[in-house]
Amino acid sequence: MGYLMFTNENTPTVFTVCEVTKILRLGKISVYQAIARGEIPCIRIGRRILIPRHALERLLERMHDVPVSAV
Repeated sequence: MGYLMFTNENTPTVFTVCEVTKILRLGKISVYQAIARGEIPCIRIGRRILIPRHALERLLERMHDVPVSAV
């Protein structure tokens, strides 16, 4: 099971930037900057940016593995 504890059959397969800001508890600018740096994988369709659920779950799992002293 992934890091997103609320994953169920109703969980979307992709999230918007606004949804990711709530999940990660970050500001919109921080999320856009992380996307620009390649830290948050995304799909671009025209001007729309979507973040795949599986990519967000992997990101959170990697962040969980980082030692506290490194943060």
